[in-house]
Amino acid sequence: MISRNFLLHKIGSAYAGKKQMLVYDQSTGDIINCILNTHDKYKSQYDKISSYFKGYNNEQTARNIYDFLKNNIRYVVESEDQQLLRSAAAILKQGVSDCKCYSLFIAGICDSLDIPFCYRFASYRPNVKSPAHVFVVINPDTNNEIWCDPVLSYFNYKKQYYYKLDKKPKKMAVYAISGIGATKKSKKSLLKKVGKTLKKGAKGIIKVAATPARNAFLELLKLNVRGLATKGYKVYETNPEKLKNFWGSIGGRYASLIKALEKGHKRKRILGTFEPAIGFADPATLLVTAAPIVAAFVKELKKAGIDPQELTDVAKIAINKKAQQLLADQTEEVEKVENQYEQEAEQTFND
Repeated sequence: MISRNFLLHKIGSAYAGKKQMLVYDQSTGDIINCILNTHDKYKSQYDKISSYFKGYNNEQTARNIYDFLKNNIRYVVESEDQQLLRSAAAILKQGVSDCKCYSLFIAGICDSLDIPFCYRFASYRPNVKSPAHVFVVINPDTNNEIWCDPVLSYFNYKKQYYYKLDKKPKKMAVYAISGIGATKKSKKSLLKKVGKTLKKGAKGIIKVAATPARNAFLELLKLNVRGLATKGYKVYETNPEKLKNFWGSIGGRYASLIKALEKGHKRKRILGTFEPAIGFADPATLLVTAAPIVAAFVKELKKAGIDPQELTDVAKIAINKKAQQLLADQTEEVEKVENQYEQEAEQTFND
């Protein structure tokens, strides 16, 4: 059976014993945000110990985590005026946890093992929507949900609530390794994650540098590249509300979109090219930067009954180039960390 000390040894000297007040006089929303931020902050610690909990399927893995916490980490109830969020090292060192830190530990292991999960914030009081408890659900929103809550006496016991709110940490399209200790294994794992994101196409990449992508799309409209503004203006004339909803869904200002459309549709369309770009204003660069938005806009044109074939073709090329760019950037970042690790390891040996 895995012991606390064994796992703490695997994490290394990460526990400093310091307490930090995350939010003073916190609201429920503050606590939820802090849990999600803490989840991201200590991912590297869970990566070092997650393999020791892996079972032959997700349910067995969840049970392994549940049994460990039940047998090794004592449940405590924290007062409302002192809500602490602990790292994996702190949970293991102190041997105590409330429902928040139980959830952080379970979710940290699941995330490291690529097991689908969510934090479920629940209220057990009728007519009170504000949650008072949190636990982890594996395979959320499926017919095979697994509830992992060490506060309760039984594994996968589904204690019914009146209200619930599910939250998942945001997945970034570009992953980075921070700190020293990158290996070939970590590089392979990292690129695998990037690859999964790129397979999602525009939906995955659109989260990367949203503001530059929007700005590049507006420039494409002003230049009327591939007739983008001409087609977009037809949507504006027939169904402006649809256009407004589309632009708002990606965080853009509607006034800026209309201004670009009005300027661009009066111009003669230009072809644009994927030859090497000279500067940011070059259509080729703009197309790659705005690739995910162009791809999403093509779908809106189809819905509006406008033939987007030419834009469909160019969007496919742009998405592909954007994916290659992301992968190349990430590979370079990993190699930098690996080189730094090798240099420091050599220096340590010499010392």
